[in-house]
Amino acid sequence: MQRELHRKDFRVKKIKKTQLLNLSHTEKRLRFAEQHVTWPAEQWRNVIFTDEKKFNLIGNDGYVSLWLQNRSTYKIRVEKQLRKSIMVWGAISASGGLVLVRLDSTLNADNYIDIVKNDFLDNADVVLPAGFVFQQDNAPCHTAKKTMDFLKSRNLSLLPWPPLSPDLSPIENLWGIISKMVYRGGKTYETCDALWEAVCTAWDSIRPEVFENLYQSLPKRMIEVLKKNGERISK
Repeated sequence: MQRELHRKDFRVKKIKKTQLLNLSHTEKRLRFAEQHVTWPAEQWRNVIFTDEKKFNLIGNDGYVSLWLQNRSTYKIRVEKQLRKSIMVWGAISASGGLVLVRLDSTLNADNYIDIVKNDFLDNADVVLPAGFVFQQDNAPCHTAKKTMDFLKSRNLSLLPWPPLSPDLSPIENLWGIISKMVYRGGKTYETCDALWEAVCTAWDSIRPEVFENLYQSLPKRMIEVLKKNGERISK
């Protein structure tokens, strides 16, 4: 009886498309690698990497896979569950995770500034390296004039970041590690609160040596970008 049920099952996959790099992108990535390839691992330790990440109830954006008993359940379950997700913002150092924030609304310049100010800079529980450099990607809320004015007013040193370069950021690797933990064994979640709790548990369980190893990989990433003439590298 159980075997017959599995014969009727079919697998649904959703693969995230990767945006292609154009000549301008690769040139900027090359220039970034040229400027930072001589940075030793110790200099990279001064960088605080930040990023947003969306977690869906039934799997991350990179890959969603689920088994369904029959096609009549496909449209209802998949479309409904794929719409439910949480968005988080995180900041890491070479020593560990600093801040993990669940976003209550779509990120814009105003609430991004609020997060950086209250959850990062003015959070008494967060110990920041002396003279740290702040990294963010080129999302519109990050590069808005209002945001840049705020960062300047707080005397933050920014790491200029090339476009479409998640492969160069160690926090992207961390999201991958957390996703594997959160969705291990094909686990799915019924509520956003349960998913948030799982993400927090995974974040808190990452060992310090994982962060250290990710930071130690940065000089090698710069070399790989140069070897590939600015094209994407394996993370």
